[in-house]
Amino acid sequence: RAQQRPCPGRRCLHLRRGRQPDRAERRLPRQRGGTARGAVDDFSKAIEIDSRFADAFVNRCVAYEDEGKPDLAVKDCTAAIALNPTDAIAYNDRGVAYEKTGNIDGALADYSKAIELDPSYRDAFANRAVLYDHKGEKERAIADYRAALSKNPALSDRRDIETALERLGTKP
Repeated sequence: RAQQRPCPGRRCLHLRRGRQPDRAERRLPRQRGGTARGAVDDFSKAIEIDSRFADAFVNRCVAYEDEGKPDLAVKDCTAAIALNPTDAIAYNDRGVAYEKTGNIDGALADYSKAIELDPSYRDAFANRAVLYDHKGEKERAIADYRAALSKNPALSDRRDIETALERLGTKP
């Protein structure tokens, strides 16, 4: 049964103990128009209820990123990975947090691990492509941009990827 707690002024995230949300639910607080602070609070409550709830750590990681707290984000995604070492999303999100802390090598390693775990994970390819591009590793960037493009991105993402490929002197 869902735990019921009043949340004046904002919506609550209600979880059943032991219930794992599907991918569409993983970003619920952000999708429902909540704030990063509200998401941190919601996922902190979820972690209090079940400290083995890996998805709550991943989601709080993203909320910490949104709050500009990448060190806390890295910590939470690392906790999620310890609980579920095959979660490509946790590696990708920790890569984003590492990137925000300036740990580019850590970010590249995590994006690569996310791709290893889920070769269809478009965001990990796109994130790694951007880093290779910034590092001047043109061929690797092109390969990853093309891989991301082959995964049917949204129109705005498709345009960004095509622009990056054209800038690198190649056709999409």
